[in-house]
Amino acid sequence: MEFVKLFFERNKEIIVGLLLIPFLLVLFLGLIFGDGVREVPVGVVNNDKGLSIPLMGEVSVS
Repeated sequence: MEFVKLFFERNKEIIVGLLLIPFLLVLFLGLIFGDGVREVPVGVVNNDKGLSIPLMGEVSVS
C-alpha cells in the first residue's frame, strides 16, 4: 500500500493528464470537424460509416 501511495503522489500530474487527454481530443475534434461535417454531402458521410467524424458532427449539432 505504501508503494501505491508514493506512486500516485509522484505521478499525480501524469495520471490526471492521461485521463484528460482523450476528453480534450474529443472536444477539439468535435469543434474542428463539427462545422465541416455539416457542409459535407450526405453521400460522402454515408460512405464513411467507419469514421467517427460524422458522428461527432451530429453530436455537436444537437
